[in-house]
Amino acid sequence: MAAGTLIAISVLPGPLPAEGAETAAGTVAFTTFALFQLFNLLNLRSDTASVFNARTLANRAVLVAILGVVVLQVLVVSVPALRGFFDTAPLGWREWLLAAGIASSALWLEEIRKFFLRRRGRTLEDLPVPRHTAPVRHRPRS
Repeated sequence: MAAGTLIAISVLPGPLPAEGAETAAGTVAFTTFALFQLFNLLNLRSDTASVFNARTLANRAVLVAILGVVVLQVLVVSVPALRGFFDTAPLGWREWLLAAGIASSALWLEEIRKFFLRRRGRTLEDLPVPRHTAPVRHRPRS
């Protein structure tokens, strides 16, 4: 996510984001980061099943959350009073597409990982635990 957000900042012309300054680069970075979270929410629906199935639309709470975040993000970027409060700049359709395209990389990379897990007939529980992970041992209370 951090790399994608930095890419969003670097491809836009104009000044770099600065504290208290309304810049297109800063607003696109903020929007990209928010959209990353939406795509991660979709990814969490299943460890192995694709997000592109009918079950994805079955959870109304998730759909309401996604719609709410998108509406709030559009308001923060579009309404002058909110832009002043959040130090955001108005975005054009190209900037919105850039933010959505970069953020969607989280979805596509996860879909590729899930595809290979399904192809092998494995789940996350079947994968080996990394060696550096040690079990947590609790001390008895005295």
